[in-house]
Amino acid sequence: MGLDGKIHRFNAEDLLAQALEHEIDHLNGILYIDHLVDHESLQKITYEHDPEEGEFDGELEEEYVHDEEENSELDQALAAEISAKDDQN
Repeated sequence: MGLDGKIHRFNAEDLLAQALEHEIDHLNGILYIDHLVDHESLQKITYEHDPEEGEFDGELEEEYVHDEEENSELDQALAAEISAKDDQN
């Protein structure tokens, strides 16, 4: 049904049909899992920590550290470019 209250019908195939059914199911309170035949056959996926990865301590490696000075220069150059464009208009 459209915003005008009229019923609209059309045919869809393949991926479009699946996407429409999926979204209409959401409107009707139906989830993908509700379509499964046997919910008990689902398996929980767990993450296994790789001890070689180490723990994230909140510190970034040096190559990813935010460089305030470099960003300030870029910001100034961008601001100058925008200002020059505005002056042209």
